[in-house]
Amino acid sequence: MDVSVIEIDEESLYLQDVIKLGDANKDTLGLLPRAAYTEAARHRNILVAHTPEGQCVGYLLYRIVKTKHRAAITHLCVDEHHRGNGLGRKLIEHLVKITKDLLGISLYCKRSYESNSFWPHIGFQYSWEKPGRGKERATLTHYWYDHNQPSLIKLADRAEIESKTVQAVIDANIFVYLYENSDHPLLADWLMEDLALCITPELYNEINRDDSGERRRAMLRYARTFPEVAADQTQVEKITELIRPHFPLQLDTRTRSDLKQLAYAIASEADFFVTNDRNLIDKLGEVIYDEYGLSIVADDDLIVYLDELMKEAAYQPRRLAGTPITIARVSIGQSDVLAEIFHRYSGEKKSRLRARLSDYLAYPRTHDTFVITAQDQGPLALVVLEYKDSRILEIPLMRVIGGSLSPALESRLLFWAVAQAVERNRDLTKVTDAYLSDGMLRALAENSFTEYSGTWMKFNLNGVHDTTTVAELLREYAITYAQESSLLEQVQTKFEEATAEQNLTKLIAIEKALWPLKLADANIPTYIVPIQPTWAMDLFDYELGRQTLFGSDPSLIFKMENVYYRSSRTKLPTSPSRVLWYVSQGSSGRYYDVMAVRACSYVEETVVGRPKELFQEFSTLGVYRWQNVVAAAEGDLNREILAFRFSRTELFKNPIYLDGLKQITGQRSAPFSPRAIDSDIFAEIYARGIAK
Repeated sequence: MDVSVIEIDEESLYLQDVIKLGDANKDTLGLLPRAAYTEAARHRNILVAHTPEGQCVGYLLYRIVKTKHRAAITHLCVDEHHRGNGLGRKLIEHLVKITKDLLGISLYCKRSYESNSFWPHIGFQYSWEKPGRGKERATLTHYWYDHNQPSLIKLADRAEIESKTVQAVIDANIFVYLYENSDHPLLADWLMEDLALCITPELYNEINRDDSGERRRAMLRYARTFPEVAADQTQVEKITELIRPHFPLQLDTRTRSDLKQLAYAIASEADFFVTNDRNLIDKLGEVIYDEYGLSIVADDDLIVYLDELMKEAAYQPRRLAGTPITIARVSIGQSDVLAEIFHRYSGEKKSRLRARLSDYLAYPRTHDTFVITAQDQGPLALVVLEYKDSRILEIPLMRVIGGSLSPALESRLLFWAVAQAVERNRDLTKVTDAYLSDGMLRALAENSFTEYSGTWMKFNLNGVHDTTTVAELLREYAITYAQESSLLEQVQTKFEEATAEQNLTKLIAIEKALWPLKLADANIPTYIVPIQPTWAMDLFDYELGRQTLFGSDPSLIFKMENVYYRSSRTKLPTSPSRVLWYVSQGSSGRYYDVMAVRACSYVEETVVGRPKELFQEFSTLGVYRWQNVVAAAEGDLNREILAFRFSRTELFKNPIYLDGLKQITGQRSAPFSPRAIDSDIFAEIYARGIAK
């Protein structure tokens, strides 16, 4: 429809048409005295929409509130025969244009009027509400059109947003969820230093659609605690049109708001748009990111990203055992894939596992979620470590896929998890996953965990202690861990028996049960054993494995047990015992960080025999091929050699290099063959090796 908009004064011929049109619609507009029309015209505060034939088909009457530096709409009226043609929008657009130097435009509208849906549609936002003055005290809704001019509130919002590392805009569903759940992890204190959690003006219109007045007003107050993004309306409308083709042809009210909120997020150059609308994430995530650099994410994925940002070094996938296998924290977007893979191996429903993963990822300060992946096989294992209790490391989820690696991986994961507990000064490790595989149950039993009331538990004591100190610590534990008293009584009983009898097998069993404890005065035989770096790399030393192109063999490095062959001339070490591994320089001289004691293990078994017999017995352990075993016998198949099976290898954080080793042992040369050491020397080497 060809209509023009003009500003009129009190001399205009259109003034009487405006008054006539206003009086005809007084039931909705309210009766306005003629003098008020004349006064508005005198200040040129009436806009008239007219046809080429000079017919007045609509008008907009407003006033300027100078004290608040804004325009306030008194009437917007369109002739009933010309409604639905965009005339109301056209009048508003003209008002917007001529009031750009003001803060914005405001108006009140009765909540019961149909026009309440019109104002948000043309860029106004719900701002507040109050009771009207009539007899019925009908609720009046206040709407605001913002010109994005500087103000104290906006400057404060902008300063808050710019002071943060990440700007994230939340949609209405996330906002409501935060309103209803004040303990949501997005509101955690640790996020506040880096995250600006923002809302858009369109959120207020979403709040306005709530039918409960009390709830609506409460949510409005809550919304004002969030900074509001700054974006030019023209830019928002332009972006809205650009992204409109990505949305359904027919838009309902809520979808239109989703579109507008997304446009605000893009226009404000936010980093993230946070929503739990999986359809929006899956269908538009990649497109919007490619076109505008805005990431559309779920709330738990945002938390994971922020935790990644804060702990960037810790999130770099670590080469586990120097192999093509990596262990890394689960990152954004992996929950669905991992739930699909691992629910098959536990019997847990995929939806339930996915929900659990989302919960764990939502709390990265109390949960670490790791996935172990093989370069050529994909994910092998999934494990969650929980740190809610300052004394306990809980493992609520531990899954390993089936296959040849699973038995070794199950034991190794437990060993690694206990090491994490020790690193974080946790006394007790608990496995509470209700969907443990048969293999994992066997691994728990084999690795000194005890089942108690449906939970598998193991106490951890770190360092080298004499038996008197250990007895005192166990008594302290009995007081601190009253709920685990039954388990502690078993440990205490076994400890008292072992120390009273000085039974070597029982003393080593106690060390393993309380691993990584080492008993300083138990007279457990201990040896320094030299090993070539090429063997150390594949048998236990994944740090050395990183120095080679292909790394270590994953199937071997994960094994809790391995075997080592050597000449039987010394008949050492004996079993059971401990060994400290001295990694020599090697014949090639191409390794660094060698000529040092780098690890500690337990010797489980020693066997002397001919090469063929030993190779057949231990063929499933170690990295030795037949020719390597023959070489250990110096080519003589009838010569006896020594094979010893070892387990529970701990890599030292601080290798004890040769000069330090000489100082501790008093020896003048490097160990070229197994060498027995006394308890004091072992205690000093071990304490230095694990020192933080």
